[in-house]
Amino acid sequence: MPTITQEWNNKLDVWLIGKVLNGNARAFERLVQKYQQHVYRTIIRMVKDHGTADDLIQQTFIKVYTNLDKFDTAYPFFPWIRRIAVNETLNLLKSKSEQRKKSIESLDDKHIPVQAWDNPLRNMEKKEFIRQLERAVNDLPLEQKTVFILRTQEEMSYQEIADDLDISVGTVMSRLNRARCKLKTALLDY
Repeated sequence: MPTITQEWNNKLDVWLIGKVLNGNARAFERLVQKYQQHVYRTIIRMVKDHGTADDLIQQTFIKVYTNLDKFDTAYPFFPWIRRIAVNETLNLLKSKSEQRKKSIESLDDKHIPVQAWDNPLRNMEKKEFIRQLERAVNDLPLEQKTVFILRTQEEMSYQEIADDLDISVGTVMSRLNRARCKLKTALLDY
């Protein structure tokens, strides 16, 4: 059940959206200011790169602006924005994944650089575990990675994830379970 603050917040959003739809650019600036940090946190957890996150925030708010007339004001505004942000991020990650596959296929063995051994003093166990965890999360299939990040880092409920990704709660649970199993296997040595 929404709190009084949430209800007031939703009414403010609806009022601002009405202003934007009537041509008030300042009202859209207020919406952007209100939600850009929340959107940034969602995106940065998925892409781990500030520049890419900034680009995705711009793309997200452009899409929000151009589709604002399609928003159903009977629902809260932020989940709609977050869904657009997640979809924009997923599209970029899919595109990068496809590009990486093509570039890997075009390489032959003599063009693959040999990495130098790390300084053993810098390989503290905790840092190594974190690095391996990040690598393992990034290696997850995109659907599993998205659900895992939204659940563990965004702390969204199964239902919120299902609603945002337009999938069933059962699908969320199975993708999350598969992600956890793969991470457990990948991190067995740690």
